[in-house]
Amino acid sequence: MSRLVELVSVLVFLSQTIAHVTMWHPSAYGYDALNPNQEDLVNPLYNLTFDQWWFHGNISNPPADGEMLILPAGGTLNGELGCNKALTSYGDPNNPLRKVPYACDTIGPLHTTDTYGSSNPTDVKGCALSIAYKSDVYSITTEDFVVISVIYQCPWEKNITFHIPPDLPPCPPGGCHCAWHWVHSQLSGGEQIYFNGYKCNVTDTTNTVPLPPGKTANKCDYPTDTSNCTVGPRFPHYWLQKEQNNNFQDYYDPPFYNNEYGFMDGAQTDLYNTSDVKPNSGGGGSTPPVMSNDTMSSSTSASQATHTGGMSPGGGGGTSSMTSVSPGTTGGSNDIATGNITSGSGGQGGNGGNGGGSKEKGAKTCKRRNVISTSFRV
Repeated sequence: MSRLVELVSVLVFLSQTIAHVTMWHPSAYGYDALNPNQEDLVNPLYNLTFDQWWFHGNISNPPADGEMLILPAGGTLNGELGCNKALTSYGDPNNPLRKVPYACDTIGPLHTTDTYGSSNPTDVKGCALSIAYKSDVYSITTEDFVVISVIYQCPWEKNITFHIPPDLPPCPPGGCHCAWHWVHSQLSGGEQIYFNGYKCNVTDTTNTVPLPPGKTANKCDYPTDTSNCTVGPRFPHYWLQKEQNNNFQDYYDPPFYNNEYGFMDGAQTDLYNTSDVKPNSGGGGSTPPVMSNDTMSSSTSASQATHTGGMSPGGGGGTSSMTSVSPGTTGGSNDIATGNITSGSGGQGGNGGNGGGSKEKGAKTCKRRNVISTSFRV
C-alpha cells in the first residue's frame, strides 16, 4: 500500500506545473499560518490585471495582527527564500528538506543556467527589497515603493541578508509596507516578475527627513558607465503585465535588480542623492558616482477597494515567535537531506492562470509538484 501511495505521489509530482520562489514570512499578505506546505505565494506574475498582480492578488488578505518585518536602519534583515514554505523554518519542523541550503530543492524554479555547488552563480540576476511609507495598504500606489536593498546573487541560497540603509526615516503610525521582488534571467524559462507584499516597520532611526520621490530605473552599466543610470531612489520593476507597467523592455530583455539597472549590491545608499532634501542625521555609507537624471515616466493609480485589514502599531511591530527574520542572525544548514514530503497545491495568479501564462523557452522545464523529493529532479 505504501508503494502505491508513493507511486501516486510521484505521478502527481511529475504531472503538475511548478511554482517558483518567494521570501517567506508571517507578515506577508496571503500568508497561511495553518498550511506548512503553502506554495501559492511563489507563483510568477505575467500578463495580469493590476488587481491580480498587485500584492500578488492578496491585498484583501493581510497578515495577522502584530506580524511585521523589522528593518533596523543601518542593520540587516535576514529572510528565508523557498519554492515552498515546507523548505523553510515556517514549514513542518520534522521535514528533512528544511536542511537544504538552497532556495529550492531543484534548480528549475530558479530559472538559471548556474548549477548547485557553484560558489559564484552569475545567472540568478538579483532580488530586491522595497518600502512604501504608508500604513494603509489601499492607499499605496506603484510609485510609493522605493528599492532600498539588493542582493546580486539571489535567489540562490535559502538564507539571505538584506542590508538596510542607515538613513531610512521612521514609518508612520501603523507601520510601513515592504515588498520582495525578482526578475529572472531570459536564458531559462518564460518571462515574468515576482512581487509579494509585507507589513514592515523601520527601527533604530536617526533621520526624520522623508525619502525623495522615486524614479524608474534606467538600463545602464553601474559602475563602469553610469551616464544613463537613474540617480537616487528607484522604483521596483513593474513589467509584462496588462496594467500599470513602468518598464517596457522587450519580452526577452528583462529588467534586473543588479548593476545592469544601476542598483548597488547591498543597501542603496544613494536614496537622497537626487534631491536638495538631505537626511538630517544617520546617513553614512558609500555613494556611487553622480549619474544622469534621465528616466522613463510611469503612471499609477491606487486601488479603490475599502481597507479592511488590521494594522498593528509601529515602533517595533511585536512580531510573534514564528518570526525568525531579525538583525544579526543567520541560521540554516549546509546539509542536503533526503526524503519525501507532501506539499500543497498551487494558488492563484501566475503562468497560465488568472490572466495569462508565460511562454516557456530554453532547456529547463519547471513542473509543479505535490510531492517535494530529492529523488526526482525536473
